[in-house]
Amino acid sequence: MKKVLLISALIISILCCGCHNVQKQISDEEINTLLQGRRQIDSILMYDSLVFDTESKVSFNGFDYYRVIDEKYDEWNEWTAYVKSIYSDEIAEIILKDNKMINIDGKTYTDGGGKGNPLSDEYTYEIVSETNDTVTILLKNTDNFTSETIETEIILVKTSNGWRITIY
Repeated sequence: MKKVLLISALIISILCCGCHNVQKQISDEEINTLLQGRRQIDSILMYDSLVFDTESKVSFNGFDYYRVIDEKYDEWNEWTAYVKSIYSDEIAEIILKDNKMINIDGKTYTDGGGKGNPLSDEYTYEIVSETNDTVTILLKNTDNFTSETIETEIILVKTSNGWRITIY
C-alpha cells in the first residue's frame, strides 16, 4: 500500500511540475522590446524626424534630405542594424528601401518629415495565438487626439537571430 501511495504521489508530482513548467514561446520582456522598437521606428519614419543638420541639405530624386546627427543612427549601418533587430528581414528591407531615410556614402539622411505622434506611449497587449515559431498579439494603444483605443494585430516570428516583427 505504501508503494502505491508513493508511486501515486510521484506521478502527481511529475504531472504538476509539468503543468507549472509550461513555457511561453516568447517572454514579456522580448515582446515589450520589440513593441518599443516598433514604436520608435514608426515615430522616426512616420511622425517624427531624427535630429538633423539643416545645413547639410542634398537633393535626391527630386526631394531634399538632411544629414542625421543623432549619434544612434547617423551611420547607415547603425540605422539598418536597429531596424533589423526589430523586424524580420523581409519587412526590414521594405522599411530600408522607403525614401524617408536614405544612405549617402554610409551616412544616414532624412527628409525631415513631420513632428508629433498621435498614439500614446502606453499600451497593452494580449497574446492571441502562439506556436513554436509564431506569436500573434493584439496591441492596444490610445489615440492622443480622439482618446479612442486603436487595436493592431502584430505577428512575431522566431528567426535565427531571435524574435522579430513580421508585419508593418
